[in-house]
Formats: sequence, structure tokens, C-alpha cells
Amino acid sequence: MRQRGKRQCGKRFFASMLCVLCVLWLCAAPSVSAAANSAPAYWFGTDAAGSIVLGENCPLTVENEELLFSIDNFPFTYYSEDDSAWNEYVANVTARYTFYNPADYDVTAELAFPFGRLPSYMDRAFVGRDTARYAVTVGDEAVQKTLRHTYSAYGDSFSVSDMHKLCDGYIDDDFYAPELPVTAYAYTFDGIVPSKDRSPYVSAVFTRSNDRRVALSDNNGGRTVENGVALGMFAENGDSCTVYAIGEPFAQPPAWTVYENGAEKKVIAGTATLKYTQTMTFEQFVLRNYAADGGISRTDWYNAVVAQCNERSTYDGIYIGTVSGLDVTYDVMRWYTYTLRVPAGAR
Repeated sequence: MRQRGKRQCGKRFFASMLCVLCVLWLCAAPSVSAAANSAPAYWFGTDAAGSIVLGENCPLTVENEELLFSIDNFPFTYYSEDDSAWNEYVANVTARYTFYNPADYDVTAELAFPFGRLPSYMDRAFVGRDTARYAVTVGDEAVQKTLRHTYSAYGDSFSVSDMHKLCDGYIDDDFYAPELPVTAYAYTFDGIVPSKDRSPYVSAVFTRSNDRRVALSDNNGGRTVENGVALGMFAENGDSCTVYAIGEPFAQPPAWTVYENGAEKKVIAGTATLKYTQTMTFEQFVLRNYAADGGISRTDWYNAVVAQCNERSTYDGIYIGTVSGLDVTYDVMRWYTYTLRVPAGAR
């Protein structure tokens, strides 16, 4: 078991297929590489496959790899849960590797196989269900596998460096930690004079702090100001907004200014009323959008959100985005981890 606060992550010993074009294997020296160049240049839905050894001083090498593609059709549109088209499409991809153990002792290795992000054409209702179509076999016999996830924003290319994100517990971070306090400040807006000629905009200034990050329930823009940043949203009477101070609470609750429009030039009438404050831990904050039946473990979800927060921090780390944006369902690389035992001198 992993002790809380300690990180056990994969080392960079891997065999990985990038963009379904080639396979590269790096293990303990000497290393062996193999290539497969017969695949089409572009695929959609998933762009990576291969195998990564999670361990140190692994003697295994890959002697041979074989890729087989049978792509007759893809479900390129969203399907409802009762639409049979999702279950009728025909597409098969097989990646077969021959592992060789040159050592004079048996090797039991933990491997991780990255098989792509959730396809953009898949409706949320199918999250966690499509993986029933995948199998990991050793000697043509199916073996037990565990579904894992790491943060990988849509549009990003797969990198073998992503393997360090595979951890057995909550990842260590220089700022974010499960027990880090989060303070919520909930506001409602009233007294704004309606007008057909303008879209009222409310804005608050947040001072830079090395001990705090800021998230909003809603946000439409931001600009840098002296020693901080101004964040805001379009608002009408009765609208609400919650500001989350992650880490150090505010010395004074944020003060809002109502402007005629998003240009923030002309101040107009309007009030922001602080309804309540609430404290929670960062772990509780992260799990606000977590669904236990979504196919992603709590640990992988937490680690993916931390990676997303670090990537999306702007304005010198003051702002991490909206709370609704902290949903990583479609921003994760999916992996299977499994155990492979190769006797001495065997394949």
C-alpha cells in the first residue's frame, strides 16, 4: 500500500506507439527498437497505444511487434443510450508484442498500456462502458487488467512522459494537497438597472499571493492589474457567483464592481451581496464533479484535476478557471495496467 503523501509512479521504461505510426522500446540497457510504418497517417478517437513497464532495472525487451487494423466504420455521431448504432459499429485494432527475458531469473513486471482518450463522439452516458470492448491477453489468454486514467487535455499529443502521472495514490504537488483549505464566498447580484443596449458585467480584483489560487463558479474574462488580476462575468439581477480561495483565505471578501459592459469603462448601479461563506478541503473541492459510476477512480480523478489546475493556472498562478471546468471526463488518457510474468530466457 502507498502511504498518503508519498508518490509511487512509473519510471521511464516503456514501449510506446505514437500516433499509431511506430513503436519505440526503452528499457534497461541494451535497448531494442522496432517500427511499424504501414498504418494510415491519421486516426481519430484514439492516438496512442503501446506498453510501458512500471518499474526499475527491467531486463525485458521487445523482440517483435505486430499491428492489425480492421476499421470498417466508426460511430462519428453522438448516440443516445437506447440507440443500437453504438453497439453495431465494426472496428478492431490489435497490438501484439513479443517480450523476451534475457536474464537468468524470472521477471514479474507491472505494465501499463495507453489506449487513448475518450473519443469526442462518445456521449457521456457511455463513459466506462466502451472499455468492455478491450482485452489484454498473455499467450492468447485474457489476464486481469485495471483501468487507469491520467490527465491529457483534448488536442494534446500523447507523450511517454505522461507515464509519471500514473500513481498508486494522490500525487505530491508543490501547492495542491488533499487537506489544503478551500473557502467559498457565495454572492448574488441585485439592483442592476436593465437595459437593451448593454450587457452588465461584474468584476472583482484578486491580489497576487503565492499561497492562494482562485476559481470562480462562472467567469467570462480577466485582465491583469497592478499586483493582481481582475476577473468577471456578465450578470443580471438574481444571478449568483461563488469565488473559491484555494489555500490562503482572503483577508477581506472580494468586492465587486458593476460595469455597463465587458469593456469595464463605465460603472453603473448594482450590488453584490455576500450570502455565505463555506470551508472545505481541496479534496472535497476536487470531487465536486466526480461520479463514482463514471469509470474513473477517485485517485486518478484527483490527480488529473491537480494536473489540470497546474496547466490552466494563468495570471501568475492566481486563477485556475471555473469550477465547471474542473471536469476531466474528456481530458484523460486511458490505460490498462496488468502483470506479466516472463521466466528466465523465455518469450
